[in-house]
Amino acid sequence: MNRPQIKIALQPFDIILEILGVIALIILVTLPLIYFGDLPDKIPSHFNYKGQPDSYSQKSSVWVLPALGIFLYLSMHLINRYPHVFNYPQKITKDNALRHYSSATRMIRILSILITCAFAYLVYASIQTAIGRSSGLGVGFSPMFVISILGVIGYSLVRSMQK
Repeated sequence: MNRPQIKIALQPFDIILEILGVIALIILVTLPLIYFGDLPDKIPSHFNYKGQPDSYSQKSSVWVLPALGIFLYLSMHLINRYPHVFNYPQKITKDNALRHYSSATRMIRILSILITCAFAYLVYASIQTAIGRSSGLGVGFSPMFVISILGVIGYSLVRSMQK
């Protein structure tokens, strides 16, 4: 694989995405910090397809999603530094590398934000359910999350196949 290795300058929209990602990450970590003392010994740790809790764990499990979220966010941030190793639907040349790399790294940024926001919402909903202010995720969370992820990937794939 002899693809061009180029440095991609961030566009203003990419900078906004980076800022939104950091904000989502801060929210994901801050929520358990704020509410940990108010949590009962058992908190919801899994939700069924209707968004209702169907499994409970120790309150320390509230840190699982923030830890996983930090790991995924940092991993995706690191991966974004090497767009020349991504899988592309077209042959990458010197002429089209910037366009494909920019599009692919933007997709990763958006996916990172969506995943981090979803994790933050899951933590928030779990906390709110545990302290009695809510009764679960809501029925629309799962379909909305899946449609968002597939929509971003689909849009990016279609865009990358255009010349």
